[in-house]
Amino acid sequence: MLTQTDEIQNFLDKMMFQEEEKSNKLKTHIEELTKQLNAHSPSSDSKRQITHGEDVILHFGNNKFDKVIKSTATIDDLFGMAKVMIGTDTVGYRDRDDQGGTVWLRTTRDLHYMFVRYFSQKLPFMQIIAIQPKDIANISQFNLRKEIINKEDSAVFRCESAGSELPLIFLAIPSNFNQNDGFLYLKAIFGNFSSLMFVDEADDMITVDSEESWEYCIESGCSLPKAGRYPRLLVKTQ
Repeated sequence: MLTQTDEIQNFLDKMMFQEEEKSNKLKTHIEELTKQLNAHSPSSDSKRQITHGEDVILHFGNNKFDKVIKSTATIDDLFGMAKVMIGTDTVGYRDRDDQGGTVWLRTTRDLHYMFVRYFSQKLPFMQIIAIQPKDIANISQFNLRKEIINKEDSAVFRCESAGSELPLIFLAIPSNFNQNDGFLYLKAIFGNFSSLMFVDEADDMITVDSEESWEYCIESGCSLPKAGRYPRLLVKTQ
């Protein structure tokens, strides 16, 4: 008959085995993503997807007529078109094939990320929609000024921080940040948060609760955007 001590030891052994399996799985994912990153030349980045002068087809709101913007355009060019077409420059893009949701377009770099998505995935058009002021207010409660503006050499995510019904934002995290650095960075922007998760290449929801899972998260955010796929990062704020 098992004693209470035996039962406790068996439980601990089982938990340790599960954690070891989880750790090995994450290490395998990290190795695979690192190989993908190393397969690209050092000078290669997401900009390789765009040839200057190429046209990007946009649909504004529910309008099915094609509007064209150059891949060299700035966010102000998009804002000007949006004001004419849908009466506002507070806009985002909706991509039904990319795990759903709307991404708020705030900067020229955000616009570039959208262009990478368009060209690399060979989408027929990008749908531009208005974002409601109340949604912007909910997102703007966070200290977005703490974002690192220079997003080169960073992992790029579509970040959900104010609930699944609200627009996402593009968020870059420097690729050299360890878990502690990253958590401090996110805390500076979003305040205290109770959990951090991301959706990986296999559409699995991964909880970021260790240095290994953090490394896997960052590797995913560096590798997948090169093909126009921006992982969803979920910051559960308190």
